[in-house]
Amino acid sequence: MDNINCTKVTHKEDIYVYCNDCNASVCRSCFKNHRRHDMLDNDTLYNEKVEKANGAIKSIENQVNNIDSRIKQNSRNFQLVENSYQQVKEKIERVCQELVDSIHVKKVELTKELDSYYNDISGSHKSLQKDLEKDIETFQKMSKDIQVNKESMPNDIQKVDYIILFNNYLNTMQKKREIEDRNFNQNLDYSGSIPLFNDKATTKIINKIQLLYLYENSYFYIIKHKSDYMEIYDISGSKSHLIKIPPIPIENPIPMENPIQCSCTVNNCIYIFSTQNLYTLNLQEEKLNWIRTEYKYSRVKPQFNNQPTAIFNGADKFYLFSKGSYICFTFDINTNQFDQLHMQRTFTHFRLFLDSENIICVMHDNHHTGSTAMYKYPKNGDFNLSLTTPLRSLPKPLSSNISVCYAVDSIYYLTPNQFLKLPNQPLSYPPDFDSNNLQESRMYYQKSVNSIYLFKSLSPLLIYNISNNSWSKVGLQSPIDQYCVIASSSTGYHF
Repeated sequence: MDNINCTKVTHKEDIYVYCNDCNASVCRSCFKNHRRHDMLDNDTLYNEKVEKANGAIKSIENQVNNIDSRIKQNSRNFQLVENSYQQVKEKIERVCQELVDSIHVKKVELTKELDSYYNDISGSHKSLQKDLEKDIETFQKMSKDIQVNKESMPNDIQKVDYIILFNNYLNTMQKKREIEDRNFNQNLDYSGSIPLFNDKATTKIINKIQLLYLYENSYFYIIKHKSDYMEIYDISGSKSHLIKIPPIPIENPIPMENPIQCSCTVNNCIYIFSTQNLYTLNLQEEKLNWIRTEYKYSRVKPQFNNQPTAIFNGADKFYLFSKGSYICFTFDINTNQFDQLHMQRTFTHFRLFLDSENIICVMHDNHHTGSTAMYKYPKNGDFNLSLTTPLRSLPKPLSSNISVCYAVDSIYYLTPNQFLKLPNQPLSYPPDFDSNNLQESRMYYQKSVNSIYLFKSLSPLLIYNISNNSWSKVGLQSPIDQYCVIASSSTGYHF
């Protein structure tokens, strides 16, 4: 190496060693200040740095390659999105154009039919008007012919000619009356000449057009109780398969061994609440593992009682309810903190659902009286939930042995012998269905297929098609139990 001067201003001698302890170059004059320090000669240090630099260069190259691979993978993934976007866009164009073409063809057909009615009555109208105008001319000529000149006295020949003329007039008028009697209906009925248009059919057409909407494929993730397998069910394809996952590591079993779960995935994760920790399963990860997050308490420590349930508001909070309690706990997914809300009624034998702005609570008390309450869920930090005017009342008496579902602004409920839609519309009952212990069953509505899915222990998956009022069933690869976790998702990771 070329000699360089010591970095000390007062020293001008050549640098020949490097002090690792002081991280400084040292000349012979200042060496006395670095006794018992870790020293390296410049050549050794240089070779070490070059070796580390080569390793760093390789590491940088690997990182660049990894980033480049991610860029290429992202480009391929986005290309799939681009292709899907173009396919859906073309399908929308095609379907809507088919609707426009069909409506245009129908318009031409109806207009042509209407024109034929109009042309027929228009021709008859013109012919009638022409005949009537001709009659006016005839009558006016007759009136002129039979008119007598009172200023002059006719001779005998003129009198005879007048008599003959008047008799001819009488004969003509008689024939005219006979013709009019035979053609009594000669006048056109203008009021009923054009048929009516059945515009009531447009309501059905509009309803069908409203059924056209964008939707994502939907899936059910089903985690069996005390099992290391998860079954993924593709709703659109009506098929499923099992994958191996670690069992849920809940440290303190919740009463009845029923974990508090949300019925849908949130940010592609399955959320399960225990008494002390939150467990999440990120479905996007290639290797599935449960992540435990310890609760952060601000001023509220949740107390979960029997048969708890959780719903997500679609933005940032879970709402957790327990049987026999009037307190609702909220859990913020951004801060992992709890808060609490005081409801106006105690929850006893209840089912909870969420629509665009409300928590809908279907409940019945110990006297078996059914009722439905609607709560506005909190917005802008306002935690004062108020009970609004109740929705329709459920039929009475009502036992706890029912299953309830909220779909398309309506409440559907299943009893041991009836399947109904509020207020009291009977629907087709699932065939060959074991109606015992219905309170252990769960019903989920899926908008993409406008159907209700009924899960029950040791039973096949039953599917109710709302449009057709019909049931079908699908055999899952392994039976479910009342404690299994079921979460719906719009993405099909690991399928």
